[in-house]
Amino acid sequence: MKKVSKGLGGMAQRALCSVILASAVLMTACNNFYHDILRRHDGDRITSFTVPGQSLNTRFDESEHGNYVFVPVRPDTGAVLPTIRVSEGATLIPLTDTYIAVAFPGANASALQNDVNNADAAGTLAAYVEGLIRGTPGFQIPELTQSIDLIDPAQFLVISQIGTVRLYTAMYDEIAWDDIAW
Repeated sequence: MKKVSKGLGGMAQRALCSVILASAVLMTACNNFYHDILRRHDGDRITSFTVPGQSLNTRFDESEHGNYVFVPVRPDTGAVLPTIRVSEGATLIPLTDTYIAVAFPGANASALQNDVNNADAAGTLAAYVEGLIRGTPGFQIPELTQSIDLIDPAQFLVISQIGTVRLYTAMYDEIAWDDIAW
């Protein structure tokens, strides 16, 4: 008489294990917070920053002292709507009162700007920004449609999909304009 096995056979058992393992990999493979809200690349830089009427090149300074964008605009230009390009797939969030109100409804803009600078100085900017986004009901990525005053330095967050965050400070470059004979 043949013995009837009540359990799974070797082949069926291996197939079940494969399905369970594949399911576990698929469920955990996409565990990055930024994956669902940002595009699909990992760059976190401003690659181009221009303003209307600009004829000189923008200067970038990325060092251990910070990331700066020096825009050659005349000191009396005031608020302008810049054209800003970032790394492929990255997201830009200007840290001005207007844009903070859109991205982080109800946030105190001055306190948020201060906290961002403190987190950047402490090397915890990515964790701070992730917590800020997760903790903000109604968070949305603002479109760059409002003018920004570069007379006072303006700050920008550039967020990559893998979660790296870079803080930039943009301002007009008075050295470039001082070199021009009017």
